[in-house]
Amino acid sequence: MEKNNYRIESGQNKKSNTKVGVRINKYLALKKISTRRGADELITNQKVFINGKRAVLGSKVLETDKVEVRGRKKKSMCILLIINL
Repeated sequence: MEKNNYRIESGQNKKSNTKVGVRINKYLALKKISTRRGADELITNQKVFINGKRAVLGSKVLETDKVEVRGRKKKSMCILLIINL
């Protein structure tokens, strides 16, 4: 398994133009990077960065922020295709 770095740019808030932040663990869960509790572990292990700075528990992510998860192992996917002729 290889280690990959994920860089995610947050989407725009379509409901309003105000800058409303989302907690970092919820953001990572919404982007299917990790579960909320798994995101908490990534943050405490100092693998999550927001705009190049280490994230702390409870950090808020704005729509203009760049979120990066370093050193996370990417799960390999195996596909089995069975054809009945």
